[in-house]
Formats: sequence, structure tokens, C-alpha cells
Amino acid sequence: MAFKKENFKLKKKIFRPTIFIKLLLVFTLCTVIPVIVSGTLIALTYQEAVEKGFEITLEQIRIQIILSLVIIIILVLFGIILVSRELTRPLKTLLKATKEIAKGNLEIETKVESRDELGELTDYFNKMTIQLKETEQEVDKKTNELKERIEELENFYELTVGRELKLLKLKEKIEKIEKDKKKPA
Repeated sequence: MAFKKENFKLKKKIFRPTIFIKLLLVFTLCTVIPVIVSGTLIALTYQEAVEKGFEITLEQIRIQIILSLVIIIILVLFGIILVSRELTRPLKTLLKATKEIAKGNLEIETKVESRDELGELTDYFNKMTIQLKETEQEVDKKTNELKERIEELENFYELTVGRELKLLKLKEKIEKIEKDKKKPA
């Protein structure tokens, strides 16, 4: 079956956030939010220092810095987990489908709701699977047609060879009869 380009057109989508945009968003959130939180903590510390006549201790500043670092680490870890889940879930789905297709199961269809590059990859993967299935069906059809033709040829061969053998036997019998006639009795 010839490759049909029109079968592989994807639907136009109004807004499709790419993986890059998602990573940029997570990176921004993991850097901006900690800056805002640490700025707020510094402002609170400064306000407390003003109220107490700048009698703030070094220990309080260390606590504020450690608290800021803990919040930053938690937010970064949360962002990493979020992005890795977003990326690995569709990839795991495609991997499972690929393994099934490698086993010969062309009935599998992957469903990924992602509207980014991974969603597009999944769409093309499903279309490729359909194309493989159609090609396999066409190959099976052609194989069956060839088997039928071979069977017809084998039958024809048996008929012609059988006829030739019968003709040879008849020829031998005729020759034997002619020899017997020529022999003196």
C-alpha cells in the first residue's frame, strides 16, 4: 500500500504548550517563588530588627537563611518531580505499546492526552501502527493469492506430468506389441 500523506495530517490546535514551555515554566517557578519567599523573610526580619532597635541576633539570620534554603530545595524537588512525571508517563505508555507491537500485536492503541510534542509523537505512533496493520493485511492477502496460484500450478503440473507418464507407458506398450508382432512365432 502506498504511503498516503493526507492520512497523517494532525488537527490544528489553538494553544499547544511545548515541552520547552513547560520546562521554562517550572524553572521560572522554581527560581521566582524562592526569591519572593526569601525576600519576604528578609523583609520580615528587617521589620523585626527595626522594632527591636536592630538588636537582631546572628542566630535569627541563620535560621532565616536555612528556612529560605529548605523552601527553595522543596520547591525545586517538587518542580523536578512534576516535570519528570509529565515527561515519563507518556514515554512509558509509548514504550509499552512499542513492546506490544514488537511482539506482533498491532491491535494496540496508545492514548496520551498530552498536547505537546509527546502527544504529537503518540498520534503519529498510532497512525504508524494502523499503517503497519494495513500493510500486514495486504501482505497476507497477497500471500494467500500466491498460495492459490502455486496450488493451481502444482495441480497443472501433476496433470501434465501424469499425462506424459501415461503417454510414455502407452508408447512402451505399443513398441512392445510391435516387437511381438515382428517376432517369428
